[in-house]
Amino acid sequence: MVFNTKSIVERKISPSRIKLFYLIIISGLLLLEGCYHVRVNAPGEPATEYNKTTVHSIAWGLVQENPIPDDCLSGALDEVRVSTNFGYSLINVITLGFWKPMDIEWRCAKTPPPVPDEI
Repeated sequence: MVFNTKSIVERKISPSRIKLFYLIIISGLLLLEGCYHVRVNAPGEPATEYNKTTVHSIAWGLVQENPIPDDCLSGALDEVRVSTNFGYSLINVITLGFWKPMDIEWRCAKTPPPVPDEI
């Protein structure tokens, strides 16, 4: 029986194997990036259907859009949902986090209950 006594350091790795290794690593990192959904609910019934807008965070959050739900007559929100999808996540990975688009949806609440008087 003959053993190969060359150590790993002494072996030469072909450029095609190195490229394949990097391709596998990059593909794995892209597959790890996924979509997410976050939902915040308030007790009670909503007064409106969902309103939706896409916002963008640029320069790792230094420049952000802050949507103002000015269609809520009561001034109160019943539910807010923040989500992203694979395409948005891919943009985030390709730009190394410089640009992050997100979808924001909200529903207005009915008139909020009155604030109790101070004792």
